Amino acid sequence: MCDVNNQLVLKSTFLSVQTRPAASRDRARSAPPPHGHSGSAGKQADYVAGLVQRAAELGFPQADTDNGQVGQMATDEADRTMTNPGTLGHPQLCCRPCVYLAIAGSCRNGASCEYCHEGHAGRVPKLDKQQRQLFHALSEADTLGLLLPYLADKAISMPPAAAELVHHLERYLAALNSTTGTVISHARLAKLAHVLQNMSFIRVLCLMPTIWSDELKALLAKLRHEYHAVPQQRQLE
Repeated sequence: MCDVNNQLVLKSTFLSVQTRPAASRDRARSAPPPHGHSGSAGKQADYVAGLVQRAAELGFPQADTDNGQVGQMATDEADRTMTNPGTLGHPQLCCRPCVYLAIAGSCRNGASCEYCHEGHAGRVPKLDKQQRQLFHALSEADTLGLLLPYLADKAISMPPAAAELVHHLERYLAALNSTTGTVISHARLAKLAHVLQNMSFIRVLCLMPTIWSDELKALLAKLRHEYHAVPQQRQLE
């Protein structure tokens, strides 16, 4: 068998064997990377370290991430403890839920928002078309007689001004003395009772056709003031 290190050359129609030097079997090897660095990662680390050192030599201020985080935490805590106007009196006296907070998770109006920032269980209860037509057909005395028991029940867990407001409406109803005795079916009354029980105090109050007298407005303002004073008392405690 021919040696693989030899090659055949045709010379004048005769085959002759020509010897060539054997190739070296030793493979070239690259030098190992410096200790502690591996390829491009090591170069990038050296580059970043050089930038930091250069910035320090030129006197550039360094970012203080700890203080920034502390400041942000303090701001978030202040936002949580500050009650915006729409949240005051939650859940019985507050406004409807804030759409920005429900969708985006934050409100661009912050502490000045006129809508509630607290959690609400389910959707805000509303009267359907038939129930609205029923209230339009009722007299003022019948409407007050229907709504007052629900207002009185909700006022039990509210500041004292809520009970004063209910007593004011009871005296007003007694002075009317003009009930018409409208008949409401049991099924419609049960469905209406379910909605009124889940409504807040202020929403039931707004269903009344009664003209808001100055005394009624003053009692509602007193109730809001009592709700506003409660967080301040808790902070002092």
